[in-house]
Amino acid sequence: MNKSDLTERIERYINKESACAKAPKESDILSDEEFDEALETIRQNGIRFKTVKNARRLKGFRANDGRTVKDRLLIRSGNLSNLSKEEADLLKNDYQLSLVIDLRTPKEIQKAPDIEIAGVEHRSIPLAMELDTRKMDYLTKLYFESKDRADKARFAAEYAHIDEVARMYRSISVNKASKEAVREIFKLLTAAKGAVLFHCTSGKDRTGIIAALILYVLGCSRQDIIRDYNASAVTFMSLAENVKADLGVMAYEDESLKTGLQMSIGVIPEVLYAGFYYIDCNYPSDDSFLQESTGLSFEEIEAFRNKYLK
Repeated sequence: MNKSDLTERIERYINKESACAKAPKESDILSDEEFDEALETIRQNGIRFKTVKNARRLKGFRANDGRTVKDRLLIRSGNLSNLSKEEADLLKNDYQLSLVIDLRTPKEIQKAPDIEIAGVEHRSIPLAMELDTRKMDYLTKLYFESKDRADKARFAAEYAHIDEVARMYRSISVNKASKEAVREIFKLLTAAKGAVLFHCTSGKDRTGIIAALILYVLGCSRQDIIRDYNASAVTFMSLAENVKADLGVMAYEDESLKTGLQMSIGVIPEVLYAGFYYIDCNYPSDDSFLQESTGLSFEEIEAFRNKYLK
């Protein structure tokens, strides 16, 4: 794909109002190269937990100054509501975990609170306070309780038209509370004495945004940022394929349903491409964007890099 085609796709993506129209139709399928890169990221960085979804380390990515991201300091995952004692002990003793940052809303936390780890600080910093999952939760319940494929397809199609995930992405970039949350997260990351685990519900959207920002601050390439983001798509691919199998041919022929399923179950790489496009159009340099988005001074950004790069 040439640059003009990509620019056109991104502009179409960020200017549409409908969530289902936001992503190009082919975005629910990673290219062979993207899939292989994401799978390799899972192999190298994945943490094989049985009680925590989508857990992996941010490590090994090369920064633009030649250094690489240190291992065992940054962990991203889904929520810890089912964390086993054995895996809690592993995080505390093997990874030297000192801090957990929960990016979910208070309502989400109330419904599925984290298992707290003794001696590890837990901080709730909602990244998107406006996120309303009630309708999504209700339709998900109906979907899995239904035995009829037509009903399943109807529930999934209705789910696909919910704009909450896309609205969440938009709100993070413009909402004052979300911006303040990002700045608070980077203050905590800068001050942390040991490893930090950050998570949302599935560890793909809100967690993916924070992971992307961390790698961006560290000076990692956009290709590596996308690669880490796409690893969540590969992680949830089997679930997505199971849902598509449940729905039959409709899941492959209805374009809005395909995109909606990808938005809700997987991830859409164009979200980050759109973010990069926004940065390129609105900031004179990466450092000016980083200082505004994280609240860190140039000197603090350098200290952050020294802390997490080797």
